[in-house]
Amino acid sequence: MTQSQKFTADPRLKEAKQNILDLVKEYQKPITGIKPANSENKQSYEETLKSFGENRGGNLFLPYLGSGLGNGTLVELADGSVKYDFIIGIGVHYFGHSHLGLIEKSIDAALSDTVMEGNLQQNTDSPALTNTLLQAAQRKSKRLKHCFLTSSGAMAAENAFKIVFQNKTPASRVLCF
Repeated sequence: MTQSQKFTADPRLKEAKQNILDLVKEYQKPITGIKPANSENKQSYEETLKSFGENRGGNLFLPYLGSGLGNGTLVELADGSVKYDFIIGIGVHYFGHSHLGLIEKSIDAALSDTVMEGNLQQNTDSPALTNTLLQAAQRKSKRLKHCFLTSSGAMAAENAFKIVFQNKTPASRVLCF
């Protein structure tokens, strides 16, 4: 058994993760509806927004600075107010704010050494995910035989070039129009 397998099987880890999830639930419990800003936070919030706008070379489109906690569609802002987030970050976190399942999986991911979806190093979760994706694809279409994991759109484009070069060796250039 590897040290990693011993670590992930340690009951203290399971207990620690459950403690974090219970703590999140406890603190998100009062976030049940819209609420105005706390008067003691309002001035520092406005100052932070102004300074942030100056530092980034322009103000935010929406005067939104999240506190880091929410409850589904409800989000707490850094001024203590609670708002409904109807755009949910324009789709990037459609599970909602402070989703317990995502927090749990994020802890697992953070404990898995580093993000490993490149072409040089992989962890054991990469083959497992590749197998899962290929099996799901096989049920839909018999044509998909390969899966190449990537961590972002830019990396996906870069990896697509690597796949093309590997498949069309000795090609070394791609022309784009």
